Amino acid sequence: MSIGCGAWRRGVVSMAGIIERTCRATRSWQRCRERSGRPRPGTLRLRIESPPTRARRACEEVPRRMSPCRVAGMPSPALPATAFLHGWHRCDPARRNVPVPASHHLMLTTDSPVPENAVPADTASAAVAPGVMLCIASGQSLPNVLPLQVRAWDRLVIYASRDMRAAAQRLELVAGVMRRMRGHPASDCCEIVALPEDRSYRSLATFAAQEVERLSGVYPRHRLSFNATGGQKTMTLAFAQALRGRADIFYCQTERDCIEQIEPLGPDQALPAALLDLYAYLSVQGYVIKGCVPLDDARALEDVRRRARLTSTLVHKVGELRRQFPDVPSTFPKGSPRSVLGALHGAAVAACEATHQTRAMPFPARQPLALPGESDWWAVLLDEATSCGVLQTWTREGNDIVLTFSDHNAAAYLAGGYLEEYVHLAVHALGLPPGAAARGVHMDLLERHRERDGRDFNELDIAITWRNRLLILECKAGRQLLDPGKSQDILNKLGLLKSQVGGNYGHAWVLTTAKVDEQYHAHILERARTAQLEVVDGPKLRNLPQRLAQALDWPRPPAADWIEPPLSLRKTGTAAAR
Repeated sequence: MSIGCGAWRRGVVSMAGIIERTCRATRSWQRCRERSGRPRPGTLRLRIESPPTRARRACEEVPRRMSPCRVAGMPSPALPATAFLHGWHRCDPARRNVPVPASHHLMLTTDSPVPENAVPADTASAAVAPGVMLCIASGQSLPNVLPLQVRAWDRLVIYASRDMRAAAQRLELVAGVMRRMRGHPASDCCEIVALPEDRSYRSLATFAAQEVERLSGVYPRHRLSFNATGGQKTMTLAFAQALRGRADIFYCQTERDCIEQIEPLGPDQALPAALLDLYAYLSVQGYVIKGCVPLDDARALEDVRRRARLTSTLVHKVGELRRQFPDVPSTFPKGSPRSVLGALHGAAVAACEATHQTRAMPFPARQPLALPGESDWWAVLLDEATSCGVLQTWTREGNDIVLTFSDHNAAAYLAGGYLEEYVHLAVHALGLPPGAAARGVHMDLLERHRERDGRDFNELDIAITWRNRLLILECKAGRQLLDPGKSQDILNKLGLLKSQVGGNYGHAWVLTTAKVDEQYHAHILERARTAQLEVVDGPKLRNLPQRLAQALDWPRPPAADWIEPPLSLRKTGTAAAR
């Protein structure tokens, strides 16, 4: 028997829908066995057809959630939970048109009858259809959106005060997108109702009672449910009192990753950790992604791994590479960097600026690099940069080295992009589900009707979603964070993005290859703490995957061999001409 077959062809099947259909299929199967005179205990084979991550999670969670129905389950020994049964595929533009196999096997073994009114313990409303969900718009849309992902609903009624009208319209837009993803028409699925101007409890209670009567008349066969998370306390109390005994009342506990069933009292409903991917999370917050590089993109990952040894050297050996040359030639330009890494940064930044206005100009771009002194690191780094494709060639010309960059992206890498690639590898080592993280996320307001130039978009260096929360990673190679003229702007911008894009449960880190001294740079650390930002400096970057796993509450340890070891210094004298 297939679960979710038709809905899969139209769109995504929710976890609640899979569980509901499993209950229905099991009861139908048992009735057929009773009519045929067969004993009730037996085995039912179900084929769950939905996105692989949902189907795999269903194979693990359906048996547990069906326990009140006395149903136990296990993956089929012949076809394990990770095996794909046939060749159905889809093309998803958010995944760069990568074919996704769609089917998993699940074996359910019953040892007693399943009652007709049996429903999953933590999805009390999943088997009740149709339904009308009520909520109150607030500044934080996430608690109003998460229940729409895990509970059954056909209509959504959003109550909004005048100052929350925009939030209600954004919630209406997101709900419509969710309906279309599930294969249902999005038109007329939502209704926005204005709350009375009088905010007193007496006025709100009268209004709520009138609304309950109106909805009961308009939707006589629908079961009402009320999300008591949003709105002011008087608004919530008024609706809860009017709906008592006539609707399911629940509260979305984002901090505890569950939905509490208040009326009638019941067990909590767990919120899946991968309920929202990055695209969905930013949509909930009112933003649309205009461009990004998913961290699981095969081509991007191949490029990052090809440069991994050079990347680890530039990050792990930063102390040696930033060591100042004691004796600088008199002909050396005044004010120029006086270390190996500083000189490389300067040359790469100059190459980027020279081609910023006309990126389509022919490459390779030749950029002179003034030598502040002799070091064995010149040949080691530049040879590796050539072998991994960052440079086409490098040559000595008098007291200078001339770098020939492969393209603009190669110059941007050496100008500081290597830190983003280092973090890319660290995040990828966790094994997050597809769509949970991306690099170079350019985003714009979801409601904006006029297209803007790409340079006007907000950008997140790296963004991660897990447990329905957002973690923003801002990468600052070099000593930008330690510059008194830049640190304040960096922290202010990141703090604003954290609150606007991440919401109440958003977090943000600023990562730098420089060492931030707790005493000498105390003012920077204090500003970061005030803005609720975490600073991860050079020494802490070595165990970045472990830090991320702890912060995200990721259940599995990161891969041990997540990055290549750094290059070792050749003890063969000064760099030779190529």
